[in-house]
Amino acid sequence: MTFYDGGLMFAVAACLTLATAQAVSEVPPKLQVVVASDVAADLAAAVGGSVIEVVRVGGLGGDPHHAEPTPADAAKVAGAGLVIVFGLGLDADLKKMHATSGSRAGLLLLADGLGREGQSCDHPDHSHTHDDDAPPGVSTDPHAWHDPIKVITMTDRLQQAFAERRPADAAAFKTQAEALRAKLRELDLWTKEQLAKVPTDRRTIVTTHEALGHWGARYGVRVIGVEMTGSEVDTSPTRILELVASVRASGAPVIFGDVAHRSRTAEVVARESGTRLVETLRLDGLTPSKEMGGSAYLATMRGNTEAIVKALQP
Repeated sequence: MTFYDGGLMFAVAACLTLATAQAVSEVPPKLQVVVASDVAADLAAAVGGSVIEVVRVGGLGGDPHHAEPTPADAAKVAGAGLVIVFGLGLDADLKKMHATSGSRAGLLLLADGLGREGQSCDHPDHSHTHDDDAPPGVSTDPHAWHDPIKVITMTDRLQQAFAERRPADAAAFKTQAEALRAKLRELDLWTKEQLAKVPTDRRTIVTTHEALGHWGARYGVRVIGVEMTGSEVDTSPTRILELVASVRASGAPVIFGDVAHRSRTAEVVARESGTRLVETLRLDGLTPSKEMGGSAYLATMRGNTEAIVKALQP
């Protein structure tokens, strides 16, 4: 016959409960990382993995150009462990919010120093091309993520920033960053292979606003940003004629636009100039995805390149 000591069993159970509670309490909370750009969000998730929690501000849309900060956003910034500003003037409101919210969070300028001098842009919706940190009178093209090699630099910065705040997880950050860097190098080589299919004399394109300059510089494609994201109603007949002349002078066989910002002006200009219009690219953000971790960025870049190469085939 077996006898059970009720008091002993209670004591053992209590010890197990206490040990479990202590183990749970020793697991640090996730590092709260605040971003405004879906590019920054996707890359941060790829490098940070399960250790971080990415918190978006400025609305649910992927394009920080038109994001409007709210009081709730300020509260998120104030309580963050790290604020990631893409930089180059793209999400300047987030940088200002970090400075004024009283947040003690660290600030990472993800694309700092990775910009390129842009064309002049007189459209009111695209004043983001003017980086506050750029020299006076110089316009900066902030779309640096279209160059995968520059994204490798961003990956390095994310790894370092996360490791500084969570040293215990530095090995995991290193592994995840190395995996992303490998995919970026593969993407870079794949893009070169795809563009090799396009005759040299057809490697000139027009975009409906300046967005692919970094991509063009990396892959030897002449990219001309012609601002025509406004509505046909807002664009004067004189301006339409100027845009048509610019497109014809470029000699580009195709005008490329953003699927998220289809433009009636671009339709008119394409028709009047006799140029094909393709509005299937993602110029200012990423292809919507329920998953983060680099997959949205990689899918967007491949999709853009596939659309461009297909449209430029003779």
